[in-house]
Amino acid sequence: MASSAREQPPWQRPPPHPSHTELPPLKIWNSLTRSKTPFIPVDPNGRKVTWYACGPTVYDDAHLGHARNYVTSDILRRIMRDYFGFDVQYVMNITDIDDKIILRARQQHLLQEFKAGQKNDISTLKSALVSYISKNLDTSLADASPAAIHTIISETYADLLGRNTADENEAKKKMHVKTTLGAARAMTAIEAQTEAGVSTMEDSRNLDDILMPYLDSQYGATVEARDHTIFTKLTRRHEERFTEDMRALNVLDPDVTTRVTEYGAQIVDFVSRIEQNGFAYKTSKGVYFDVDGFERANNHYARLEPWNRNDQALQADGEGAISGKENKKVDLEKRSQADFALWKFSKPGEPSWPSPWGDGRPGWHIECSAMASDKLGSQLDIHSGGIDLAFPHHDNELAQSEAYWCDTHSRHQHQWVNYFVHMGHLSIAGAKMSKSLKNFTTIRDALSSGTWTSRGLRIVLLLGGWREGIEITGDLVKAGLAWEDKVDNFFIKAKDILPDRELQALGLSDPTDGSASTSILLPTDKSTATEMYDSIGHENGGYGTSVEQALDKAKRGTFAALCDSFNTAVPMGIISGLITTYNAADPTPSPAITVHIARWITTMVNMFGLNGVARPSDPVIGWSGLDVPEADRPTLSALSSLRDQLRTRARSPEGIMHADIEDLVATSTKHVDADDGSRGYADLLQAFWASAKSQPDDKDLARNVLALCDRIRDVDLWQRGIYLEDREGNKPALIRLVSKEMQVGKEEKERQKQKAKAQRDAEAAAKAEKGRLSHTDMFKTDDYSAWDEEGLPTRDKEGLELTKSRGKKLRKDWERQKKLHESWLKVHGIIPGHQIPPLVYAAFAVYVTWLIITPGEETKVNGKPKPPLNGKRHSDKNVSPSTSTHQGDGWQRAKTWVMGVPSPGLTLSNIATVAFNLFLLLGVLDVVYRGQLFYPSRDLSFTRVGYVSDTTAKILVREPDTAQFPVYLSYRALPDSALNDSWKAAGTLEASLESKDYTRTFTIKGLRASTHYQYALSTNHTGFFRTAPTHGRLLDGKFTFLTSSCLKPRFPYSPLSHPLAFVGLRHLATWLPRLNAQFMVFLGDFIYIDVPHRHGYDAETYRSEYRRVYASPDWPAASQGLPWLHVIDDHEIANDWDRGLAHPYPEARDPWDIYHASVNPPQAEINASYFTFTQGPASFFMLDTRRYRTPSASNPATSPNKTMLGPAQLSSLLHFLQREEAAGIKWKFVISSIPFTRNWRVNSKDTWAGYLHERREVLEAMWDVSLRGDGVGVVLLSGDRHEFAATAFPPPKGGRWPLSATVHEFSTSPLSMFYLPIRSYWEVEGEGERDGMGEDVCIKYLPDGNSKFGAVELEQVKGNEQGLLRFRLFVDGVETWQYVLMTPPAVAGGGRGKDAIWG
Repeated sequence: MASSAREQPPWQRPPPHPSHTELPPLKIWNSLTRSKTPFIPVDPNGRKVTWYACGPTVYDDAHLGHARNYVTSDILRRIMRDYFGFDVQYVMNITDIDDKIILRARQQHLLQEFKAGQKNDISTLKSALVSYISKNLDTSLADASPAAIHTIISETYADLLGRNTADENEAKKKMHVKTTLGAARAMTAIEAQTEAGVSTMEDSRNLDDILMPYLDSQYGATVEARDHTIFTKLTRRHEERFTEDMRALNVLDPDVTTRVTEYGAQIVDFVSRIEQNGFAYKTSKGVYFDVDGFERANNHYARLEPWNRNDQALQADGEGAISGKENKKVDLEKRSQADFALWKFSKPGEPSWPSPWGDGRPGWHIECSAMASDKLGSQLDIHSGGIDLAFPHHDNELAQSEAYWCDTHSRHQHQWVNYFVHMGHLSIAGAKMSKSLKNFTTIRDALSSGTWTSRGLRIVLLLGGWREGIEITGDLVKAGLAWEDKVDNFFIKAKDILPDRELQALGLSDPTDGSASTSILLPTDKSTATEMYDSIGHENGGYGTSVEQALDKAKRGTFAALCDSFNTAVPMGIISGLITTYNAADPTPSPAITVHIARWITTMVNMFGLNGVARPSDPVIGWSGLDVPEADRPTLSALSSLRDQLRTRARSPEGIMHADIEDLVATSTKHVDADDGSRGYADLLQAFWASAKSQPDDKDLARNVLALCDRIRDVDLWQRGIYLEDREGNKPALIRLVSKEMQVGKEEKERQKQKAKAQRDAEAAAKAEKGRLSHTDMFKTDDYSAWDEEGLPTRDKEGLELTKSRGKKLRKDWERQKKLHESWLKVHGIIPGHQIPPLVYAAFAVYVTWLIITPGEETKVNGKPKPPLNGKRHSDKNVSPSTSTHQGDGWQRAKTWVMGVPSPGLTLSNIATVAFNLFLLLGVLDVVYRGQLFYPSRDLSFTRVGYVSDTTAKILVREPDTAQFPVYLSYRALPDSALNDSWKAAGTLEASLESKDYTRTFTIKGLRASTHYQYALSTNHTGFFRTAPTHGRLLDGKFTFLTSSCLKPRFPYSPLSHPLAFVGLRHLATWLPRLNAQFMVFLGDFIYIDVPHRHGYDAETYRSEYRRVYASPDWPAASQGLPWLHVIDDHEIANDWDRGLAHPYPEARDPWDIYHASVNPPQAEINASYFTFTQGPASFFMLDTRRYRTPSASNPATSPNKTMLGPAQLSSLLHFLQREEAAGIKWKFVISSIPFTRNWRVNSKDTWAGYLHERREVLEAMWDVSLRGDGVGVVLLSGDRHEFAATAFPPPKGGRWPLSATVHEFSTSPLSMFYLPIRSYWEVEGEGERDGMGEDVCIKYLPDGNSKFGAVELEQVKGNEQGLLRFRLFVDGVETWQYVLMTPPAVAGGGRGKDAIWG
């Protein structure tokens, strides 16, 4: 029967029960009437309630949206059972076969086959990407490259990507755009890897979402679907995980669980009967329900949402992910487009079961009808599910069930369900959680991360109600935490007033058989409860003038609210209000009243499922999580008691004496054994004893004791999850567990404190930052074309001489900036760099001038020369030691030699002093100009090896002589290899370009892993390299690479050394044959443009510095057979590289791109200057810490608005860390040009210490690696500081990470340069605890040495799957230090690694 208005049909109220059957006045919001209707069960005795709940479709992990449905259903079920006393028979189904499952299982099967059999199949990837874009974005980009697709899609959908949207269609579009961009980035990287000869897709997760539908469209029909294990292995795994998730959320198991795959025969019988009743028909696709025929027989279709009856989009979705696509087209075989499938004939690639109509599988809706009817019969009391299932799923259920149970000879309709209960959506930021939108958080992730607890989530759902949608907002979360903390505090207070063991003595405990739970929960006079409902209202107050009255009203108000369609928000407010009334009572209520209130609240929270497996009848007051473990109580009690006594004495008028402390500690040690099993706190107790006794006996003793007591409470115990709550009077402190609300409160207080400090720091930094720019550089802009030696402009950009007035104004600005810059240098400890030579020249000029104008002859007396004391004129040679002038002449000579001050008569000393100073000046000139003038290296012709993978090698060639072209390259496997190849041609270079400083690159492909090769050029250059081992493999049981940074010739200085000599390169070359290294990863500062003097700002100046390194006589030995990989850094002492792409970045970047990036590993992103690769047992991510950073002084270090990496690089790094590695990969190395640790205290803002917020995010991602349980360790490598330090970053105590998650950093420099004479690295104890940014633990600090490099050796632990890392440090050519790490142990099945100590 269909009505034009499409209104809900009349609902048949269940018949009333005999008058002797007492039912609660419960009304339930019924989706069949869209109103609250009195609840009357079918059971004639009024006690048994049949309930069918739509269960999960198990093809993925359950998310918080599912938790909303099942936890809420659990709450209602508990209320029905434990509060109203109904006998609930709860049946839930598991959908373990349907279109989504078939697609997902088949797609995963095909994807695994593809990955196993294909390596970098670019054509398939491109086809998949184009197909995905065409289907989901209605755009054809068939001819565009992945890089071009990324650009086009980014620009086209920039507005959509930049805004939050609650519209579901927009959200889907946004998801498809993000999927497309991720796939385009991944494909671009794979193309680069293919170009480099890398033979595997290391990271294809971004491609899975485009590959799976494409592979299914191409090969889905070829899957052998008779093998049901393809599908059941997916569903069994996710059903098990779903059950685990529900139990973790304290959701009761169903009384009965049904599965579709176990009901094939019953479903066939069910469909047959519908067909026999005349409401089904067969087509070529299957058996369909006849909607029009059903309505013509005086039945109603779409009882729940009749207004959606003709919504074809919803109807198509209801037909499933496979059939629904076809249903969007008009099906001429169907009698009505509203008809839906009861039985689907299986197509190739789909599982099937036998039936009278042909092999097939059930439609989606029929499963629930058949299983619910089988278990619960022809009429159900309650049917529940999510609101999004109302139409068409539940409406179709109702129709086909009523078609099955109807009496075709009767005019009366059959009402299969009496009460339909739909749970509202859960949304975050206005968007509904959905697997299809990929905007969900899985239940296990939410719980394991600590974002939610089972109790916390349930409280929020109780506060929000069951049928309305709930949006998770910050206010709602805070309200939930506040409610939980309030109940926590009440229970602690109640248990403190009257412990459980005293209840029996007072006769106040309840029997343990459950007989008293109802009497505790329900009001004495239920008849007036609903009348009281309106007077109590929904607020927290209004409970009468006495606590007794408040409890009575609370019971009545709760009863009325729960009768009002399970309005749980009101009882939650009532409980809070009752506690408020109790807390405000004066005097404190008696123990008897306290117990009655505590018992009722306990019974309520148990009934709501907030206390684990506890039933409402359980006699114990409170809920779990209040009490410390029994084994820890003796130690904690002793510690708290001693602290109470110390505080009392210290705060007393008499004060505290050291003898008092000795006595109290002695008494404490007698009453507790610190090793009695309370091992979690024994160390704190012993430390407290020792600290108390060690306090100095002076006037500050009382204050120091109180500070010690505060520390043990606020720091030591808090970090272990224990809080001592001090109380007024002489009451002992309460020992309690730290709650989430307490943590949030403390964190908020600390945030406010840090915010205030950050604001002060920002103001100070902004003021100081004005002085960062050197006064000599401030006018080096395009506004001027000429400058004097002080950096002051002399001509404007047109070349016209500046006016005097303008010059005076610029001079004033220059003077002001000079003062600011000099102050800034003092604060930041910057090494003067290129300012030193001008100062030396000026000082020497002043010295010579002073020498000339100072009289060289004897001093005159009265206009006449003063005679010598001995009557003789003398020189240095004829001064007699016996004369009386010996002491005075000795002082003059010393002053001359030490201070350079000329002295009358000391001719030779004066000459020697001048010569010495001249020698120093010549040394400065030698260092500054000899290499610059005599070795420009413009004609340098050389070659070097860059990145070498297991199958490819990159070769850089510089050849400025055009007569040498074309240049040919050949290569061969060396005779000591298994190949022993003859020479093969690798390619030809027709010409080199001046724009690339006459460099070109070769890529040799098709090489064999772990093989030695030689290459030769037609320019008579030759070189050697060894290919990397295949991924996950070692080379002769070991994999070694080197690391260092910072190069500058002639350190330490020798006037006899070659102008381009590098002592550090010689040390390196000496060790290379013994280390057998695979490559050198150089951590930046390949040149120093401003040490000792900056010769220019243009790109050619930077290029010439690069060439001089490669022209060094020490370079060949240090690079022969050793590939060098390079991280970009700032090339200078002055740190002015946080200004984006402004000068001098482009000029400095130019030669780095030419000489280094061109032969570096594959880029991690399109046009990126950061790289990622895998070799042997390790994967690497080489960061760019310069190009993308925000100015270091723009915000405080802890500001979330500061970034070192930029959003794209940070995302790429986090993905690298999250990525699961292939078998045999034991290490992840993150390579940074600047230190990750903040223990370097000089100019620290230039390091990660200036970007602590982002550093913490990266650290947490590194710690998360250990949680996967795959036994992969994370190590940082860095340079820059001209010193060596090894630092550990342990995870915070009590967090979700094991100790084995500890990250280590080895910061090594310089390879060949000066080291700092002052000590600049030190650890600040407790720094991470105070600001929440993590502890930096010093392992080793070795500052001295002009040459340092590290060797990282990776090995496999014998008889163990763990990987071993040995770091070897070489200082000035001598091995100085070693350190060993092991990867965290792998844990089968994933999860936390064991707390194994590294090192």
